[in-house]
Amino acid sequence: MPKSKKAKLQDEVPDEESDEEEDGSESSISTEVVQADFEAFAPIEGDFGGIRSLLQQLLLKAPVNVNELTEVIIQQSDIGCVHKVATDEDAQQGEDAMETDEDVYGLVTIVDLKSDEKECIRQLKAMLRKRYGEISSKSPLSEKAKAAFDQLWKSEKAKRVGWIINERLVNIPFQIAVPSFESLLEELDASNTKFDQFLAILKIHKMNTSGDSGASASASGGDAGQKGRKSGKKRNKRKDGQNIDMVVYANSEEELLFEECDCSFDYCVSNETEGGVLGDRLTEDGSYKPYRRVIMFDRASLENFLTKLKSVEND
Repeated sequence: MPKSKKAKLQDEVPDEESDEEEDGSESSISTEVVQADFEAFAPIEGDFGGIRSLLQQLLLKAPVNVNELTEVIIQQSDIGCVHKVATDEDAQQGEDAMETDEDVYGLVTIVDLKSDEKECIRQLKAMLRKRYGEISSKSPLSEKAKAAFDQLWKSEKAKRVGWIINERLVNIPFQIAVPSFESLLEELDASNTKFDQFLAILKIHKMNTSGDSGASASASGGDAGQKGRKSGKKRNKRKDGQNIDMVVYANSEEELLFEECDCSFDYCVSNETEGGVLGDRLTEDGSYKPYRRVIMFDRASLENFLTKLKSVEND
């Protein structure tokens, strides 16, 4: 059934019609402010295209079967949600109104990475292992970080790791994430699904002020106590004082999640974005490069993240 969580948000959306200048070139796209009710629903087959697009903007050209991954998410309809714009027709027709194709604006769910029978899960872990190997050879990880990430590759006696996916279209405000993460934790408890660790892949941009090696690794999260959800920008400093980067989070609330993580590593995806498509828009001068930040954390850290997120929303 449709989920009951709803958030009324004001957002800027692009005007579909762009003005052409006298010389024939297109001017910048205009925007207008609209009121929208975003409501969370259990994923259904009609959401396949929208979910697939959100996964693609996260994974880009990674060798992962996104079609199968989309089906995995749809089939576990008791956990996770998609965000759509609520309409009067939806309210009148209820569940039946959700059986047709509609635009999906966001996705919050969790995928069990121990499900090796699925090709997409094996591919995802193989991709992460390759990236992990490349990064650790350049920037050695601590023993704690190695132990945490090594759990992903073990086929026997491995800890159960849940991949939390938090994706939405550009310019959808972070407030939409608050009720979604609340529901996610409630649904996990109701399903009696126990994960030892959680993993997330965050979309970030970095401006390296100390020379860009294209890789970095860390044994712990960023400095706590930072706010600034509006810009999503943060200057991170490793404990050894090296590699100071200016980081911009595509989903600004994920800065809080990074602060709670036990370990992380970053890998550059500038060769996969084709000039900034799929939500990885670069600055005009190219000073910011798109990265993916892979983090691991436990249930207590996830709950701390949600507490912080609620606090920021109420500020």
